[in-house]
Amino acid sequence: MALVPPPSAAAPRPTSIQDPTPKPAPQLLEGVEMESALIYEADSKTPHVLRASFAGKEHARFWIGVGTEGMQARLLRLRSGEHVFALKLDSAESVELDGAQRDEALAQLELRRALLQFESFTWKGEDLARTAALGPLGSLRARFETRQSTRPSELEFVDPKGHVQDSYRAIRWDATGPRPVPSTLELWHEAERVWTETVRRVQPMTATRDAFWPHDRLQGETPPGTWKVIQTPSPEYAARRFRLPANATWASARKEIERLHSEWTPRLAALGLELEKRGTLELDERLQPRVVVLRLASVVEKLPEGFERVAGRSAVGTPLEGLEQVEAGALRALREKVPAGVKPGAPYVRWALDPGGPKQVLLLLSWISAK
Repeated sequence: MALVPPPSAAAPRPTSIQDPTPKPAPQLLEGVEMESALIYEADSKTPHVLRASFAGKEHARFWIGVGTEGMQARLLRLRSGEHVFALKLDSAESVELDGAQRDEALAQLELRRALLQFESFTWKGEDLARTAALGPLGSLRARFETRQSTRPSELEFVDPKGHVQDSYRAIRWDATGPRPVPSTLELWHEAERVWTETVRRVQPMTATRDAFWPHDRLQGETPPGTWKVIQTPSPEYAARRFRLPANATWASARKEIERLHSEWTPRLAALGLELEKRGTLELDERLQPRVVVLRLASVVEKLPEGFERVAGRSAVGTPLEGLEQVEAGALRALREKVPAGVKPGAPYVRWALDPGGPKQVLLLLSWISAK
């Protein structure tokens, strides 16, 4: 039952967006997402990344990737209601799991969910050892170090016959935020340690149901949640940032870009400089506009007051047919292409400032390449 991926697997090639017809806004699900760095006992020299997302009790996504640039998918499990899917690692096709395979995948997902949504389970038993029933799957067992502990140091999946299968051990928690989140842990399968894990981030997320459904099973020629990810290095540039109000919308952010361009174009022209003819907005984790970025058309030795030089960096992007298609699934597709061991900056969008508004935008993530 241990989550040990095969030696090699090619990542599926996503399909590019072709249909520009606006689609109704999809229903959003609120949840939590975590990203971890893994060190496998059997392959300690290869960096692995784990990303797990949960929305409520019935939507889950569990992904493991390996490598650096052009990260390969090694394992993918998806749950949407009663449906559980796995990705065929030698193609872009998915398979719906049933029987013992489905039970195994569900148990793995529930064990991981207990790390992030511990209070959502009904725990019963003694102070230092409590259990939560999983119906026909078996149960979870939580072990605590002291009676005062609010989070367990061990979490185990126990099958219907009473055998411990997978377990998380040596769990350490970060209690500095609004609720405790795991910081380090180990995955064991029966008596064998599979990996050690360092949690990089745990944060709220917003996603559509399509994020928990395989791309090849979505309806239509251009299913929502399918994105073409491209490598698009970001060269050095000079820019000034303007923070937007907390209640900024896409419409108000675009108006602010127009106002700032009108204000700064003549000021820079007096210095023999000009702005590039593109709009740039930095976004928060919920993909709402937070910062307007004015970039100069070229980098000069002496920058105007308030402008700063930004070093070149690596980046990945996905082209979208309009700002209405900037959604959580597209950001997740970019994150899965970020190399292990680097921390990307805030997501941002860019588009040509043509009359009539954005016809195509590019959602991007960038990072400083390791030297």
